Amino acid sequence: MLQVDSSAYTLAMTEASTSRAIFAKLIAVVLACCVGSTPGCPHIDPRNLHEHLVQNCPTREVVDEMLAMSGGTKDAFFHRLNTAFPALHGLRDTGLRLKTTAKACFIGDSIVRELAAVWERLAPNASFVHQQTTCSYLMTEASAGRLSKVQRQVAGGRMAWLKESNCDVILAGGLGPHCLRRLVEAAPATELSELPVSLEQHRQHVAGYLEALHEVAASTHVPVIFIGSPVIEGDILILDPPKGDWDDFHDFSLSKLWAFDEKAVFDETYGDDAPAAAATAGPAPMLRMLYLARFHLDCPGYRCDGMHNDNAILSCRGNPGFVDFLLADMLESSGVLARLAEMRKADGACHFSRTAGEAPAHFSPFAKADGRGRLHHHSKHAGPRASGGGLYA
Repeated sequence: MLQVDSSAYTLAMTEASTSRAIFAKLIAVVLACCVGSTPGCPHIDPRNLHEHLVQNCPTREVVDEMLAMSGGTKDAFFHRLNTAFPALHGLRDTGLRLKTTAKACFIGDSIVRELAAVWERLAPNASFVHQQTTCSYLMTEASAGRLSKVQRQVAGGRMAWLKESNCDVILAGGLGPHCLRRLVEAAPATELSELPVSLEQHRQHVAGYLEALHEVAASTHVPVIFIGSPVIEGDILILDPPKGDWDDFHDFSLSKLWAFDEKAVFDETYGDDAPAAAATAGPAPMLRMLYLARFHLDCPGYRCDGMHNDNAILSCRGNPGFVDFLLADMLESSGVLARLAEMRKADGACHFSRTAGEAPAHFSPFAKADGRGRLHHHSKHAGPRASGGGLYA
């Protein structure tokens, strides 16, 4: 076991033995609370499962202590993190499954592509397509006034692609990391000349993008989900070896402020109490938001390059399963899964199932405690903590 001087890190390590009993009690509470609303369906509540996962995350204080002791290397940092919090190391599959055959259409950057991979794992009987796009390539003419001729053509192509893809649900994002890229002299002007570089410009960019998504929801009559920008953990991104293009980005703190602004703009215009939500005659277009940033702040330190869940670097194995419960919670709590069940009645009334044996041995929220109050699966954590809430809109 590592011996270090950090009080926060030492606390995480010395409480590991007693934390297994706490972990077992937390799971018992989760299982007791996870009562399905539909008779005959599995008793699975993704929000409780997600909050349980977050309670086993390190705090920002602990992550900072480990960064200070890392010697500036990813290998040392993740070795310390994984030793103190082995329950979350390499969390690739939680075992949760969505009982749907819906076709999901993803449009956005590498962050959105990772969510498409999560959908593929969570919904093995469904299908999905992903089309790559970045910050300046919007989807419709709603923001055409701020786009070049080339970008307008690309935007029109995105809209045509969506209408021809027969999507049951659309998940779109990609306003984060690529928007943070600095202007490079060699870059084509049509790609980078109009990137937003301030908070107010980003708010305008997001407002135009949400207007476009609202039009998509109204014209296609399917649920549309706006995927909020991630928080970039710049301190982890530049640990040695750093992300290859780390110096192409602006001040990393902008990503957190932009993410907060995105949530504010969404709530002001498309939240439950917003004018747009109340002014629509007939069935309202279903536009929802997946607030990734809240989870990144609640569970820091686990993205190997400070940006992506599914990258493996040295002693960091990648954690694609981290967002299983987050995505399932948003789909369930926002009414999207209920809408999909109405659209595809053959799928049945149950929204979730679980797969035995696929969750990693060191972390299974579905595990049961044995008679001694301990889990069959090994886990350590630094004690209860608040989840932060606000994971969906």
